[in-house]
Amino acid sequence: MSEHHIMLPFPTRIDQTSTLTHSRPELKRIGLLTTVTSPASIPQRIRPFRIQLPETIIGRDADSHLVLNDSSVSRKHARILVQNNEFYLEDLGSSNGTHVDDVPILFSVLKSGDLVQMGKLAFWFDVLLETRGMDSE
Repeated sequence: MSEHHIMLPFPTRIDQTSTLTHSRPELKRIGLLTTVTSPASIPQRIRPFRIQLPETIIGRDADSHLVLNDSSVSRKHARILVQNNEFYLEDLGSSNGTHVDDVPILFSVLKSGDLVQMGKLAFWFDVLLETRGMDSE
């Protein structure tokens, strides 16, 4: 019986004295709302709005995180919740309703590419992946 030796391209033993110097960066999901419609009451296009807080309130009220100064939008119209890297949209009892892809909702999961409507305003929802946890040296 002959012996066969397999040459491995990497060491088979772990050197206990070596240290790990690089870590894999973590990916964080960021929600993004981009204006689709902008009636005359909102003269300038709203910049893409980043959803990063665990709760983002949207409405006409000046205390909202995203203020939409349009009469078709309620003072506290809706909120976006971020839980376990997922995005959820909840209507807060608005007068003109909240829709996702033309379907009226009270509560809905948001996915990249969804069309979100609040009153007469419409937004595309997208998810961006952002790296975090990298050492800056």
